[in-house]
Amino acid sequence: WVGDPAAWRIVALDPASPHLPLLASQQRRWALWVDSDADAFRRAYRTLKILRRHPGPSRLLALHAPGLPRAGLLSNLQHGARHFLDIELVVLSP
Repeated sequence: WVGDPAAWRIVALDPASPHLPLLASQQRRWALWVDSDADAFRRAYRTLKILRRHPGPSRLLALHAPGLPRAGLLSNLQHGARHFLDIELVVLSP
């Protein structure tokens, strides 16, 4: 995540993609977009479950819209990922 952002290559990937195991073995940096609507937790947690079933990344950065508080959605998602899926979800929100 360091360096010139112009050099970054961002690739959107469906968690059910057959390419996920190969990409997970090749790429060290992963992120998960977390929406802020009423179904955001359900969608994000479902994605994390798919990543766990397929050999996906075990550490992801949570990306979200500005102003989404850590308490509630992000905290619950981070806790669920760690305790139920053995996935580290890094949340940088205050």
